[in-house]
Amino acid sequence: MPDQQSRAFSSGPRLRALRLAAVALLLTYPVAAAVLLLASDGWAVNRLNVAIWVRVVTVLPITGLTPEMFAAFANVLLFIPPFAALAALLPRWWWPTLGLALSSTVEIYQSGIGTRTPDIGDVVTNTLGAVLGTVVGLALYRWARQRDARARVVRALAAHERAGGARPHDFRIGGSSRGPVSAAPTSPVPPSSDAAQPGPTAPPTPGAAPAASVSGRG
Repeated sequence: MPDQQSRAFSSGPRLRALRLAAVALLLTYPVAAAVLLLASDGWAVNRLNVAIWVRVVTVLPITGLTPEMFAAFANVLLFIPPFAALAALLPRWWWPTLGLALSSTVEIYQSGIGTRTPDIGDVVTNTLGAVLGTVVGLALYRWARQRDARARVVRALAAHERAGGARPHDFRIGGSSRGPVSAAPTSPVPPSSDAAQPGPTAPPTPGAAPAASVSGRG
């Protein structure tokens, strides 16, 4: 059945491990992100952002990175992991639209509570993070599926060879399988024209005695 074959094809160990990691990430990461995005104390969020920025510019030799630039970069990074996990679980290209809707909803919420300042730039950077996360998730999904398929083909060829079938190097281009190439049959060598050929036998003469045969008796 095509459906059963497609499910078997996409159920390799690498793809299962990728999906388990994606589920684990989606069970923990959104909680921390929601605390950061939905917190009512805007000054606390800004102080946290500045504290992280100070650590980054102290450890890494980065010049010209302002707190505002770091905040925009953090908004991009914030949406990459969850959307990479979503794309790994369900490989679809429309996940960034969910990121756009989610970020817009957060900005509307922040404008309503009065202690946070909504910014259209946050919507842009969050949506960009959703796009990058979707690309990463789809790339990981494709990599895991191809590795599982390659491992499955190798195991099938090894099992076929153990069962006495054609070895991998016996397969030819075009999908046809042939046996080992045998040596071309040799044609028989014609007899040499110089070999002595028996001549015609003369008929016996009437009344002549038969020729004496050579024998060991006297």
